[in-house]
Amino acid sequence: MRTNTLLPPFLLSLSDCATAKGVPVASVRAAMAAYAGALAPFAAAVQRHPELGMSQRLGASPRFTDVEWGCYSQNTEDGILDWIFAIIGTKSKRAVEMCSGVGYENNVASLVLFHGWEALLLDGSDKMSSQSSAFFAQPGMAALAGMGKAHSLQAFITRDGTGKYAGVNGLVSGKNGPAGFGGFKGEIDLYSLDMDGMDWWIWEKLTVVTPRVVVVEIQELWGPWERKTRPYVCSPPCSPPASPPASPSN
Repeated sequence: MRTNTLLPPFLLSLSDCATAKGVPVASVRAAMAAYAGALAPFAAAVQRHPELGMSQRLGASPRFTDVEWGCYSQNTEDGILDWIFAIIGTKSKRAVEMCSGVGYENNVASLVLFHGWEALLLDGSDKMSSQSSAFFAQPGMAALAGMGKAHSLQAFITRDGTGKYAGVNGLVSGKNGPAGFGGFKGEIDLYSLDMDGMDWWIWEKLTVVTPRVVVVEIQELWGPWERKTRPYVCSPPCSPPASPPASPSN
């Protein structure tokens, strides 16, 4: 974890929030509240310039290396997302994460536990989805006042749904979602996707929600101008969609 000059020392000392090493989540939440207070003056300074576009407003803020930190995220996405939402605010506090793993290493766990968000966590592994459900159902987690809701579901995500596989829009809308999940439609605050292969095809097909912030994994070795993705693979009676547009000539 890189040094974040705005973080309380307590948070800087936590190298692994997944187990928290005996530290109560409530204590981490209190430190997060102090962190939010530290972010507030910087966010307010950026927000005083509504005439600027969002990219300019973010560009006028501290660098990501100044605000990043990792608790439940794989790297330092927790701190970066905290900073982004400190600037743009939240509207629904709803998030969708696809390929969310075991529940305690992703981009939404911190938002659920510390900020009261509701999140849909989808993963193709039955074992990982079960671990995710068990993680959020722990007595120490479930008893937290103000904790958000985490809906974990094992699902092999496809564009349209074929046979036993669910279509992406049906999962997110609640039609094929987990029990107790009412579904998301329209604007949500965050969408995170890390599928390692079919990412572009699933993102292109997702229409039931409109995320304000999107987190995706890219191959930076190709640079910003190369458009590359794997061919979409699906089982009959599915028909592969047309190829994505070619890279721009410039």
